[in-house]
Amino acid sequence: MKIPLGKYKFLNPMDEENMILAQKDGKDGYIDINDNILIPFIYDDLSVFSDNGLASAQVKDKFGAINRKGEIVIPFRYDRLNYFYKSGLAIIIKNGKHGFINKNGKEIIPPIYNSVDQSMNDSVMFVKNKDKWAIFNNKGEQLTDFIFDNHGEDIIVESKYGFEGREGTTYFIDGAIKLSKNGKIGLLNRNLEEVLEFGKYDNIFKFNQKGFAIIQNKTKYGIINSKGKIVLDIIYD
Repeated sequence: MKIPLGKYKFLNPMDEENMILAQKDGKDGYIDINDNILIPFIYDDLSVFSDNGLASAQVKDKFGAINRKGEIVIPFRYDRLNYFYKSGLAIIIKNGKHGFINKNGKEIIPPIYNSVDQSMNDSVMFVKNKDKWAIFNNKGEQLTDFIFDNHGEDIIVESKYGFEGREGTTYFIDGAIKLSKNGKIGLLNRNLEEVLEFGKYDNIFKFNQKGFAIIQNKTKYGIINSKGKIVLDIIYD
Protein backbone atom coordinates (compact mmCIF):
# COMPACT_ATOMS: atom_id res chain seq x y z
CA MET A 1 0.00 0.00 0.00
CA LYS A 2 1.43 3.36 -1.04
CA ILE A 3 -0.20 5.44 1.72
CA PRO A 4 0.59 4.04 5.20
CA LEU A 5 -2.32 2.95 7.37
CA GLY A 6 -3.03 5.26 10.28
CA LYS A 7 -0.92 8.16 9.03
CA TYR A 8 -3.91 10.36 8.23
CA LYS A 9 -7.05 11.00 10.23
CA PHE A 10 -9.05 11.48 7.03
CA LEU A 11 -8.57 10.66 3.34
CA ASN A 12 -11.01 11.73 0.63
CA PRO A 13 -11.33 9.65 -2.57
CA MET A 14 -8.82 10.62 -5.26
CA ASP A 15 -10.24 13.29 -7.60
CA GLU A 16 -10.03 13.66 -11.38
CA GLU A 17 -6.58 15.29 -11.10
CA ASN A 18 -5.28 12.44 -8.92
CA MET A 19 -5.25 14.64 -5.82
CA ILE A 20 -6.38 13.38 -2.41
CA LEU A 21 -7.73 15.66 0.30
CA ALA A 22 -6.27 14.54 3.62
CA GLN A 23 -6.11 15.56 7.27
CA LYS A 24 -3.12 15.14 9.56
CA ASP A 25 -2.45 16.55 13.02
CA GLY A 26 -5.59 18.68 12.80
CA LYS A 27 -4.62 20.34 9.51
CA ASP A 28 -5.83 19.77 5.94
CA GLY A 29 -3.77 19.40 2.77
CA TYR A 30 -3.52 17.37 -0.43
CA ILE A 31 -1.37 14.35 -1.31
CA ASP A 32 -1.05 11.99 -4.28
CA ILE A 33 -1.33 8.20 -4.33
CA ASN A 34 2.40 7.92 -3.60
CA ASP A 35 2.00 10.00 -0.42
CA ASN A 36 3.74 13.01 -1.92
CA ILE A 37 2.53 16.30 -0.46
CA LEU A 38 0.92 18.43 -3.18
CA ILE A 39 -0.55 21.12 -0.93
CA PRO A 40 1.00 21.48 2.54
CA PHE A 41 -0.92 20.70 5.70
CA ILE A 42 -1.37 24.26 6.88
CA TYR A 43 -5.13 24.75 6.60
CA ASP A 44 -7.70 24.54 9.37
CA ASP A 45 -10.30 23.59 6.76
CA LEU A 46 -10.00 22.76 3.08
CA SER A 47 -12.68 21.75 0.59
CA VAL A 48 -12.56 19.57 -2.49
CA PHE A 49 -11.82 21.43 -5.72
CA SER A 50 -14.75 22.81 -7.69
CA ASP A 51 -15.04 22.68 -11.48
CA ASN A 52 -13.25 26.02 -11.78
CA GLY A 53 -10.16 24.60 -10.05
CA LEU A 54 -10.55 26.41 -6.74
CA ALA A 55 -10.94 25.05 -3.24
CA SER A 56 -12.26 26.97 -0.26
CA ALA A 57 -9.63 27.15 2.48
CA GLN A 58 -9.54 28.37 6.07
CA VAL A 59 -6.61 29.78 8.04
CA LYS A 60 -7.51 30.53 11.65
CA ASP A 61 -10.90 32.27 11.46
CA LYS A 62 -10.75 33.55 7.86
CA PHE A 63 -11.60 31.93 4.53
CA GLY A 64 -10.19 32.35 1.05
CA ALA A 65 -9.57 30.09 -1.95
CA ILE A 66 -6.55 28.34 -3.45
CA ASN A 67 -5.87 26.68 -6.79
CA ARG A 68 -4.44 23.22 -7.43
CA LYS A 69 -0.90 24.57 -7.18
CA GLY A 70 -1.64 25.76 -3.67
CA GLU A 71 -1.54 29.41 -4.76
CA ILE A 72 -3.85 31.85 -2.99
CA VAL A 73 -6.38 33.14 -5.52
CA ILE A 74 -8.87 34.77 -3.13
CA PRO A 75 -7.28 36.33 -0.02
CA PHE A 76 -8.26 35.14 3.46
CA ARG A 77 -10.63 37.94 4.38
CA TYR A 78 -14.05 36.27 4.67
CA ASP A 79 -15.83 34.71 7.63
CA ARG A 80 -17.01 31.99 5.27
CA LEU A 81 -16.44 31.07 1.62
CA ASN A 82 -18.33 28.05 0.30
CA TYR A 83 -17.88 25.68 -2.63
CA PHE A 84 -18.19 27.11 -6.17
CA TYR A 85 -21.30 25.76 -7.91
CA LYS A 86 -22.09 25.56 -11.63
CA SER A 87 -23.26 29.17 -11.48
CA GLY A 88 -19.55 30.03 -11.21
CA LEU A 89 -20.14 31.66 -7.85
CA ALA A 90 -19.57 30.81 -4.20
CA ILE A 91 -21.42 32.15 -1.19
CA ILE A 92 -19.39 34.48 1.03
CA ILE A 93 -20.08 35.80 4.52
CA LYS A 94 -18.39 38.89 5.93
CA ASN A 95 -19.31 40.66 9.15
CA GLY A 96 -22.49 38.61 9.34
CA LYS A 97 -23.66 39.61 5.85
CA HIS A 98 -23.98 37.39 2.78
CA GLY A 99 -23.08 37.71 -0.89
CA PHE A 100 -21.48 35.90 -3.85
CA ILE A 101 -17.96 35.89 -5.29
CA ASN A 102 -16.53 34.56 -8.57
CA LYS A 103 -13.30 32.67 -9.28
CA ASN A 104 -11.37 35.90 -9.83
CA GLY A 105 -12.25 37.19 -6.38
CA LYS A 106 -14.78 39.72 -7.65
CA GLU A 107 -17.78 40.20 -5.40
CA ILE A 108 -20.56 39.70 -7.94
CA ILE A 109 -23.17 40.31 -5.25
CA PRO A 110 -21.57 42.21 -2.35
CA PRO A 111 -21.88 40.78 1.18
CA ILE A 112 -24.51 43.23 2.39
CA TYR A 113 -27.58 40.98 2.60
CA ASN A 114 -29.26 39.06 5.41
CA SER A 115 -29.03 35.75 3.60
CA VAL A 116 -28.41 34.21 0.17
CA ASP A 117 -28.90 30.81 -1.41
CA GLN A 118 -28.10 28.92 -4.59
CA SER A 119 -28.60 25.41 -5.93
CA MET A 120 -25.90 23.29 -7.52
CA ASN A 121 -27.24 23.39 -11.08
CA ASP A 122 -28.99 26.74 -11.61
CA SER A 123 -27.62 30.08 -12.77
CA VAL A 124 -30.03 32.09 -10.63
CA MET A 125 -29.61 32.75 -6.94
CA PHE A 126 -31.79 34.05 -4.14
CA VAL A 127 -30.95 37.09 -2.03
CA LYS A 128 -32.77 38.11 1.14
CA ASN A 129 -33.25 41.70 2.25
CA LYS A 130 -35.03 42.06 5.59
CA ASP A 131 -37.73 39.37 5.38
CA LYS A 132 -38.20 39.07 1.60
CA TRP A 133 -36.29 37.30 -1.17
CA ALA A 134 -35.39 38.43 -4.71
CA ILE A 135 -33.87 36.53 -7.63
CA PHE A 136 -30.52 37.55 -9.15
CA ASN A 137 -28.53 36.03 -12.01
CA ASN A 138 -24.89 34.97 -11.81
CA LYS A 139 -23.80 38.30 -13.29
CA GLY A 140 -25.15 40.07 -10.24
CA GLU A 141 -28.17 41.49 -12.04
CA GLN A 142 -31.38 41.70 -10.00
CA LEU A 143 -34.18 39.96 -11.89
CA THR A 144 -37.09 40.47 -9.48
CA ASP A 145 -38.05 42.76 -6.64
CA PHE A 146 -37.78 41.58 -3.03
CA ILE A 147 -41.26 40.09 -3.01
CA PHE A 148 -40.97 36.39 -2.20
CA ASP A 149 -41.58 34.80 1.19
CA ASN A 150 -39.25 31.89 0.44
CA HIS A 151 -36.37 30.95 -1.83
CA GLY A 152 -37.80 27.89 -3.51
CA GLU A 153 -37.31 24.25 -2.72
CA ASP A 154 -33.79 22.93 -3.16
CA ILE A 155 -34.63 19.68 -4.94
CA ILE A 156 -32.19 16.80 -5.33
CA VAL A 157 -31.77 15.69 -8.92
CA GLU A 158 -30.60 12.15 -9.46
CA SER A 159 -29.49 10.57 -12.71
CA LYS A 160 -30.62 7.16 -13.91
CA TYR A 161 -27.67 5.72 -12.01
CA GLY A 162 -29.27 6.55 -8.66
CA PHE A 163 -27.34 7.79 -5.64
CA GLU A 164 -23.94 7.00 -7.17
CA GLY A 165 -24.78 9.23 -10.11
CA ARG A 166 -26.26 12.10 -8.14
CA GLU A 167 -26.11 15.26 -10.21
CA GLY A 168 -26.83 17.80 -7.49
CA THR A 169 -29.74 20.10 -6.74
CA THR A 170 -31.99 22.50 -8.61
CA TYR A 171 -34.84 24.87 -7.85
CA PHE A 172 -36.56 23.91 -11.10
CA ILE A 173 -38.36 20.63 -11.64
CA ASP A 174 -39.31 20.23 -15.29
CA GLY A 175 -38.72 23.96 -15.72
CA ALA A 176 -40.90 25.21 -12.85
CA ILE A 177 -40.09 26.75 -9.47
CA LYS A 178 -42.60 26.95 -6.64
CA LEU A 179 -42.57 30.23 -4.70
CA SER A 180 -44.68 32.04 -2.15
CA LYS A 181 -45.65 35.71 -2.37
CA ASN A 182 -47.62 37.37 0.43
CA GLY A 183 -48.53 33.93 1.68
CA LYS A 184 -49.86 32.81 -1.70
CA ILE A 185 -48.19 30.03 -3.69
CA GLY A 186 -47.54 30.13 -7.44
CA LEU A 187 -45.21 28.85 -10.16
CA LEU A 188 -42.60 30.58 -12.31
CA ASN A 189 -40.78 29.10 -15.29
CA ARG A 190 -37.05 29.47 -16.03
CA ASN A 191 -37.72 32.83 -17.66
CA LEU A 192 -39.37 33.85 -14.36
CA GLU A 193 -42.72 34.13 -16.09
CA GLU A 194 -45.79 33.27 -14.04
CA VAL A 195 -47.19 29.94 -15.25
CA LEU A 196 -49.54 29.54 -12.29
CA GLU A 197 -50.93 32.63 -10.66
CA PHE A 198 -50.18 33.15 -7.00
CA GLY A 199 -53.08 32.19 -4.78
CA LYS A 200 -55.02 30.14 -7.31
CA TYR A 201 -54.73 27.11 -5.03
CA ASP A 202 -54.56 26.90 -1.25
CA ASN A 203 -51.50 24.70 -1.35
CA ILE A 204 -49.09 23.10 -3.82
CA PHE A 205 -47.12 20.19 -2.47
CA LYS A 206 -43.59 19.32 -3.53
CA PHE A 207 -43.10 18.39 -7.18
CA ASN A 208 -41.81 14.92 -7.90
CA GLN A 209 -39.08 14.08 -10.42
CA LYS A 210 -41.69 13.69 -13.19
CA GLY A 211 -42.92 17.26 -12.74
CA PHE A 212 -46.21 16.52 -10.97
CA ALA A 213 -47.49 17.97 -7.69
CA ILE A 214 -50.55 17.47 -5.51
CA ILE A 215 -52.64 20.61 -5.09
CA GLN A 216 -55.24 21.50 -2.48
CA ASN A 217 -58.30 23.72 -2.61
CA LYS A 218 -60.09 23.82 0.75
CA THR A 219 -60.62 20.13 1.56
CA LYS A 220 -60.20 18.73 -1.96
CA TYR A 221 -57.08 17.52 -3.75
CA GLY A 222 -55.89 17.02 -7.33
CA ILE A 223 -52.67 17.01 -9.36
CA ILE A 224 -51.05 19.59 -11.65
CA ASN A 225 -48.00 19.50 -13.89
CA SER A 226 -45.11 21.95 -13.95
CA LYS A 227 -46.94 24.12 -16.50
CA GLY A 228 -49.72 24.70 -13.96
CA LYS A 229 -52.20 22.53 -15.86
CA ILE A 230 -54.57 20.20 -14.03
CA VAL A 231 -53.90 16.54 -14.81
CA LEU A 232 -56.16 15.13 -12.11
CA ASP A 233 -59.30 17.04 -11.15
CA ILE A 234 -59.55 18.60 -7.68
CA ILE A 235 -62.30 16.31 -6.45
CA TYR A 236 -60.57 13.93 -4.07
CA ASP A 237 -60.72 13.81 -0.29
